[in-house]
Amino acid sequence: MFIQPETQQQRLNNFARFLCLVRGHQLSNIRWRKNGKTVFPNNCRIKVSTNTTANKTVLIDLTITSVVRNDNGTYECEAFSELGNLTKKSNLLVLGMVFVNILLD
Repeated sequence: MFIQPETQQQRLNNFARFLCLVRGHQLSNIRWRKNGKTVFPNNCRIKVSTNTTANKTVLIDLTITSVVRNDNGTYECEAFSELGNLTKKSNLLVLGMVFVNILLD
């Protein structure tokens, strides 16, 4: 029923892409969640697209351009139908430079 999105590591300012492929009977909704909260596309950095094929297979794509540290987290693809719901999880770890201030007396 699902192709699970892959856990990934990305450097700051790179892009992350999660794909989820769902096939089921009378799917009523498919959505992405991050750390338990619904992901809403914004004007430029976060995009969600959905494509449905003739055989009722749905590909839902979450793309984050120019990742920032706040994008770290657990991402879930969640599909709902009259028979219930199914969720698959993956993680995004954003890698980058860490700055440490050292205070000297």
